[in-house]
Amino acid sequence: TKTGNGILTLSGRSIVTTGTVTINEGSLVVTGGNAIGDGADVIVQGSNGASQSNFELAAGQSESIRQLL
Repeated sequence: TKTGNGILTLSGRSIVTTGTVTINEGSLVVTGGNAIGDGADVIVQGSNGASQSNFELAAGQSESIRQLL
């Protein structure tokens, strides 16, 4: 779960392989082609009306996930 303002960058090989990645606030940036495993769900939601959450794919990268909610 990503909370708080700012950017969290995941890169490399399957840091999260299965389960759920939830972004409540701030930005989650993925790079490296396999930072989140193919079986993981990504949920993008604000924790309140004033928050903004983002899921970003680094330029020139690809990423496979199970589903984006």
